[in-house]
Amino acid sequence: MTMMKEHGHDHDEEHTHDHDEEHDHDHDEEHDHGDDDEKEITSILIKFDSPMNIISFPRYINEETNMQAAVPSYEISRLFKIFGIGLETLTYLAYLIMFVSGLSLFLNLLNSLRERKYEMALIRTIGGTKIQTSLMLFYESVILCIIGFFGGIILSRIGILVTSNLLEESLNYSISMPIFLSSQELILLIFSISIGIISCIIPAFNVYKMNISKTLTDE
Repeated sequence: MTMMKEHGHDHDEEHTHDHDEEHDHDHDEEHDHGDDDEKEITSILIKFDSPMNIISFPRYINEETNMQAAVPSYEISRLFKIFGIGLETLTYLAYLIMFVSGLSLFLNLLNSLRERKYEMALIRTIGGTKIQTSLMLFYESVILCIIGFFGGIILSRIGILVTSNLLEESLNYSISMPIFLSSQELILLIFSISIGIISCIIPAFNVYKMNISKTLTDE
């Protein structure tokens, strides 16, 4: 009797243990299967073997299925065409701003010369030559252009940094910020210095042709 009870007890334990294991195993399988049902494939990146497939396959997908196909190079090109007019307008606007800046610099130098004629005449009387007084305006104009250029570069770098941080937080996309001057920026620097040189030609010529005695007498 005792052996039978022990055997019956062992059988109940094994049955309970097996039932629990089967129940847990089935529950885990159902849970895993439920997770698989929740996962979906939202996009697939395909690399084509031939150039013909780049044209035909996306067209077939868009026309014959409920999916949507897009060729990155084509979409980027189309995006640039859409925004091309705006970018071109901004480019011409930048050229216009540079022209207005050069004109403003020219007028400022001309007004500065009128206010400093007596100062220039005194420099001539203490031994300054015509070339030296003319070069003073030349250096002043070039230095102002260089300061304005690097001030704009610093502000643009700050703008790129702020924009890159905002895009990285919202779209997980960052913009690379150059540390040194690019080739286009070097060309812009040369162009800025050229504007400064052109702007100071007439004021420097007026200083060169200045009548010292008449200027001192008028003052």
